[in-house]
Amino acid sequence: MTIWKHEPAGTAGEASSPHPVHVDLHGTPIGNLPAWPAPAHPYTAPTERQPITMPEPISTPTGPVIVVVQAHSDDLSFFGSGTIARLVRESGYTAYLIQTTNDDKCGPTPSVGETILANERETEELARILGIRRVFNFGYQNHFLDAVSVAELRSRLVFLFRLLRPDIVMTFNPAQPAEQNPDHWVTGQAVEAARWMAGLDKDYPEHLSAGLAPHIIRGRMYWVARAGQPTNRIVDVSGYVDTKVESLAVHQVQGPPGRPDGACVQPSPNVGWSFQNLVTMTTPPTVPTSAGSCLRPASNWVRAMA
Repeated sequence: MTIWKHEPAGTAGEASSPHPVHVDLHGTPIGNLPAWPAPAHPYTAPTERQPITMPEPISTPTGPVIVVVQAHSDDLSFFGSGTIARLVRESGYTAYLIQTTNDDKCGPTPSVGETILANERETEELARILGIRRVFNFGYQNHFLDAVSVAELRSRLVFLFRLLRPDIVMTFNPAQPAEQNPDHWVTGQAVEAARWMAGLDKDYPEHLSAGLAPHIIRGRMYWVARAGQPTNRIVDVSGYVDTKVESLAVHQVQGPPGRPDGACVQPSPNVGWSFQNLVTMTTPPTVPTSAGSCLRPASNWVRAMA
């Protein structure tokens, strides 16, 4: 480690030092360092300024806004992509997507870094298909969201809710009946708490100093993600089955139903339950398993999915 020392100009009667002196921690002069003044970054950082790509600023939508908060890349595709597509295209909603985890457990590759990047790219493609304006990645470790500070997660959500000012939030049921995945129920509970706190003026007052105002979110849409969870609203997405299937097929890393080789994949029984319970609590349908049968020929029941 090195430190910088700059000899100031001499006082009256003393000669000014023509050059700065660089010394180590023991005061020994050293050479081969950049010229004074020292870089603004810490010495362990690169000595040259690093380029920063800034995202486009958030513009104020003219119509209604919906914010989806999912835990994993494929959550929205399974549980609500048809609804989002309909709201965006028919009702003029501006949609945003927040993802709480980094999907590091979701993919066939042994590389954690490649798995995270591949899922992130597929989430961006999902946003393009559904007309979602922007994706925000929180990047917490997959399957360990319950180890994250609740206050931290909630504060990040409150900030984005006040910035994006949604009319509706869509996420997991915060009551989490029959939910095994900690990422799901932690996300749902954090969203519900942040939705409430975003409308209060004494929570995170620094937001107000930065120009954000409290915002009350009145609309809530909770997915039926597990068998046994309650249903009180059905959204007809029969006109968006192709968009629903396309959004599901994006997820080649996690699959099914996406696959890198484009092969036709049958939904598992658990997937069937998830689809069916978006709209009803009856027994899931029998999924065709004959050669050549795929998600699209089975769209007679896929049409019920939200």
